[in-house]
Amino acid sequence: MKFTLGPLAIIALAASCTNRISNEERMLLEADKANKKLELMYLEEIRIAEENQDHDAYRYFLNEYFKVERLKIPPRLQSHPDYTKGGIDIKY
Repeated sequence: MKFTLGPLAIIALAASCTNRISNEERMLLEADKANKKLELMYLEEIRIAEENQDHDAYRYFLNEYFKVERLKIPPRLQSHPDYTKGGIDIKY
């Protein structure tokens, strides 16, 4: 009995191979996701402080927002399913 892979099976196999990343790359994506969640939280606090005209809170959260590390994610990882898109478009 002869077994052959059809075109769809080959495409599926190739796609699953491209999603494989190292533990270091996975940790980078997880750290990036955590940082982006932190950024969103600070942006929300900044918005609330602006709304309430709370200048002290605004300055505090703006400084905290600036301290969040922005990680350099290689382009090939930006297309990985575990990559978290960030930016102001996500929040507003």
